[in-house]
Amino acid sequence: MVLSIDRCLHVVADDLPLYTLPDSDELNPRSNLLKIVRLGHGKFSFDTADVASVPFVGATGDVLLQYRYLLIVGRFVRDGGRAVTVFLPEDGLWMNAGDLRLLGGADRDISGCNAGVIAEVLLNGRPGKNEPLGDAGDLREFFLMMFGATNKDAPGMIRRFSQVFDIAFR
Repeated sequence: MVLSIDRCLHVVADDLPLYTLPDSDELNPRSNLLKIVRLGHGKFSFDTADVASVPFVGATGDVLLQYRYLLIVGRFVRDGGRAVTVFLPEDGLWMNAGDLRLLGGADRDISGCNAGVIAEVLLNGRPGKNEPLGDAGDLREFFLMMFGATNKDAPGMIRRFSQVFDIAFR
C-alpha cells in the first residue's frame, strides 16, 4: 500500500511505502464499506460489528489500553505523472467503541471524503492520563508526533494498517 503523507507532513518529498503485518486485513471493514453517521460537532459513529478493533485474538484487560485506532479519511487521487491512483489522507478520527472523534475535537467538514484506512497505534509505554497523541489537533500534527522528533522516543508506533476502503456518510 502506498499512502501519500507528504501533504500531511510537508517534509516528505515522495510517497512512502508503509509496511504492515500479515494479519492487517483483520482491520478491514467486513463489507469494504464503512458507514459513518454524523452526530454533531466533530463527533460521528459507526457500527462496531463492521470493524474488528482488538490487536489480536484473546487480548484483554491492560493490553487493550495500550492500543488506539485511528480512522484516516481522505480521497483517491489519480497521479497522472506516475499513472497510479493513491489515497490522499485529509483528516483523522479516533475510533472508540462505535464512536468517532475528529482529531483535536474541532468540527470540520469531512463529508467530501470517500475513502478511509484504519491505523492501529500501539502506545509507547503504559497509557496514563496524559497521552500526547490525544492532543494532536489534526492529521499533520499526529504524523509529526509519530515521525517528526528524532531526538526522543515517539509516543507510539503504527502496528498495522487496513487496506484502503470506501466510506459513506449518512
